[in-house]
Amino acid sequence: MMAKRGHQLLGVGGIDAAKDEHYVQWLDTNERPAGKPFQFANTRAECKAVRIGMVSAAT
Repeated sequence: MMAKRGHQLLGVGGIDAAKDEHYVQWLDTNERPAGKPFQFANTRAECKAVRIGMVSAAT
């Protein structure tokens, strides 16, 4: 997911999906990790929370 705020590019977010747990990592505009990757469970509630967080970061 490419994140933009107005015309400013914030970076790219990616998810490493697995059976039980997933990891999310953001890269800044220089393709460097923007913080540590974080883990979340493969549940509907966790996936929804991460999606809301990623959309919120992009707006």
